[in-house]
Amino acid sequence: MPLRVYVSTMMRTNICISAVVLLFFKSALSQQFINRERGFELARVDYTVIPSLGDIQLDRQRANLNFFKKLNNGGLRLGLAYSRSELTFKDADESHQFGDFDNFHILRFNMSYIRPLAKNWSINISLAPTLSSNFKGPLSTEDIIYTAFGTLGKQWITTDKRSSLRFGLAFGTQFGSPQLFPVLSYQKQVNEKLSYAIGLPVTGIFYTINKYNSINFRIRPEGAFVNNSNTLHIAGDDRDFADTKLQLNAFNLSLGYDLQLDKHWVTTFSVGYIPTSNIEVLDDNNDVIYDFEADESISINIGLSFNINRTKNNDKNETRSRN
Repeated sequence: MPLRVYVSTMMRTNICISAVVLLFFKSALSQQFINRERGFELARVDYTVIPSLGDIQLDRQRANLNFFKKLNNGGLRLGLAYSRSELTFKDADESHQFGDFDNFHILRFNMSYIRPLAKNWSINISLAPTLSSNFKGPLSTEDIIYTAFGTLGKQWITTDKRSSLRFGLAFGTQFGSPQLFPVLSYQKQVNEKLSYAIGLPVTGIFYTINKYNSINFRIRPEGAFVNNSNTLHIAGDDRDFADTKLQLNAFNLSLGYDLQLDKHWVTTFSVGYIPTSNIEVLDDNNDVIYDFEADESISINIGLSFNINRTKNNDKNETRSRN
């Protein structure tokens, strides 16, 4: 595709998606994230395009909704997240053979319990049953993934600075197929404008320009594991493959900009670079039966979130945990 036509198409797509995001928010569903300055992220919608994973373009729309309930001995966080992804195969043969994967859906219900402990320690336990399917046939247990994590954390708080260390184990699809991986994160507020996080699964630097504008740089995994609820046929192979899986794993290095629209609304924009990626089709034994030979790409993400201020509640919990 000529560059001028491609850029023009991308601009039209982004303009249309921006409007869709604003409308879709009214029925949005969830993911969790607490930012101390913005408070608690009650809801978020976003759109991502990765135009050239080999001969595949990935378009993804996501919507998240979160709730937090303060308990006597901690807090309970409930979240609901939905994403719809579309794969556009630029190769005609791949489009014909793997058309069952042209659209897939992920619906996740998350339950997290956070409990402050003595001397600024805390524990966080999360369970998230997930429905991950292309919905091309009857659903089964193969369409369900159970993800979870448990972490122990420690905070160090001074008058104007804070740092924290969190470590534990997680089981999920951040790196493709469901697997156990360590969680280790050290976060430090350098001053009122600059902070950073080092660890797994996310490393980043965050800089606040002023009350309304901030920028960030993140390194994080991009993963998906989706069941094909239909039977797959591959040219040149007489076998019928049931319960095949689409596996995606990549690392994204992104530069982001956040704009605080008012007390509650925040819009985000980021451009990322994916230096390496894998998209594969697996059989029911998780053996690779087809490799799309994905490679490097850029990514573009735009989003909108609605936050409520929980700073006072956070401070109360932190005070309790120090006693």
